[in-house]
Amino acid sequence: MMNRFAQLICIQAMVAGALCAAPAGEGDPVNGAKVWADTCVRCHNMRPPSNLSERAWRISMQHMRVRANLTGKEARDTLAFILQSKE
Repeated sequence: MMNRFAQLICIQAMVAGALCAAPAGEGDPVNGAKVWADTCVRCHNMRPPSNLSERAWRISMQHMRVRANLTGKEARDTLAFILQSKE
């Protein structure tokens, strides 16, 4: 039987795979900016989006989805905001 930590890691990996597979451009960057301002900025300063690859941002957003208790839509919107900021 898996312990709780192992179960959490498995769930995160499955969900991260789903988010990483989501097409670029999915999500509302305007709402993502609002989510960033309301949630993310509590703990993070905005780093230049070019510091990470798109794949790394997708993985980071999944981690933050779990840590900040974001909905899937909030995570997609925030990712869209970050990726649009790279352009």
